[in-house]
Amino acid sequence: MAKKTLAELEHDLLAAKQIYEDRQKITSAAHNEETDALNKLNIAQKAFRSQVDDMLDSMPRDSDWHRQLNERFA
Repeated sequence: MAKKTLAELEHDLLAAKQIYEDRQKITSAAHNEETDALNKLNIAQKAFRSQVDDMLDSMPRDSDWHRQLNERFA
């Protein structure tokens, strides 16, 4: 295999650099999408947890539940 000329090597270098830069842009965009998805997940988890906490806060305590049950069937 013959050695490449300096011009051919420069062409290969520029082509490889362009491929690298293109992949870097794709990676950056994917990272931004991942960050957005993670933020949405965190918001959804907080909303879910808040709803569960509200539901638990509105439920009667165990002692109240037992007292109310005993009053109904007394």
